[in-house]
Amino acid sequence: MGKVTCRQVGCRTRRFSYVGSWWTGIKMIQLDPSTGKQLSSNTTRYSLASRPTGTKAVEAPYIVKRGGSYHLFAFYDVCCNGTSSTCKVKVGRATSVTGPYHDKSGVALLNNGGTAVLESHGSVIGLGGQSIMNDSDGDLIVYHYYDGNDNGTPKLGVNLLNWSSGWPVAY
Repeated sequence: MGKVTCRQVGCRTRRFSYVGSWWTGIKMIQLDPSTGKQLSSNTTRYSLASRPTGTKAVEAPYIVKRGGSYHLFAFYDVCCNGTSSTCKVKVGRATSVTGPYHDKSGVALLNNGGTAVLESHGSVIGLGGQSIMNDSDGDLIVYHYYDGNDNGTPKLGVNLLNWSSGWPVAY
């Protein structure tokens, strides 16, 4: 479960909790800052992303605010199978933290959308579980992957993010 903090999304008084439920998509609720429970005056369960067809797998949400947009990072497909893992990191963008989120092509994340940020390449296989952090060099995306050159040993990956297009690009 992730908690959207003011530092992450630029809010002042609103707090949210979000969770990726694998088969039923990513959901979010607003929290009461004094109790940490769902805000009684807003019991809406926001749906942020889902995969109605295909593997249906989407989880590990992470939201950041960049410029005037909120960016929802999530990992898609199957993890935890070593070098047979197919997971990858995708992103969608919205003008409100509660969505709706769309990918670069305009496809809703509620309808299988998502722009690829990190996918398997070479010996780096099954990337996911991502977090975004700021470092002196810029924004970093931190994730796990399986090393195809080391018998599928799980490892930690770190890449810089370039936002020059308004969309995150890992390099």
